Amino acid sequence: DYYNITVNTNEEYIPVFVRSGSFIPMSNSSGNTSNYSLDSFDLHYYYSESNHNGYYDLYNDDGITPDSYTKGKFELITFYAIQKDGKLIIEAHKDTGYQYDKNNNEITLVIHGIKSKPKKIKGINSRNWSYDPASMILTIKTRLKKKFKHTIVFYEYDADTN
Repeated sequence: DYYNITVNTNEEYIPVFVRSGSFIPMSNSSGNTSNYSLDSFDLHYYYSESNHNGYYDLYNDDGITPDSYTKGKFELITFYAIQKDGKLIIEAHKDTGYQYDKNNNEITLVIHGIKSKPKKIKGINSRNWSYDPASMILTIKTRLKKKFKHTIVFYEYDADTN
């Protein structure tokens, strides 16, 4: 579907439109690739009740080694988002080249469009997540070694009683 939308802009405000189900990684400004790092980064996910799946591949290397993929000096992180039975499941899987020496990433997962505070987040201590109802943003701090799976429970669904 295509829509025509008119939005007023000015020099101080330029809107950014993001498709629901999208993952967008963000890191601190690095200036150039030799200073760039995904040791710690934010990953924004744009949730929508109407879009049930999201998928994103994030490639990373040291920013210095030419042809780093064939030399095994890289990491490829795949993120998935799946909605099912009142739960949003966010998963990440990391594959590394045989000579890649970094083992974990600190990720701040920022989920936009969450209409209510989750009942719980499986695999995350309550000190490591927060919900802002005004902006409808859920923020989760986590680490990625090889993989993680966090289930965000909005409501419990019991198939035996429904």
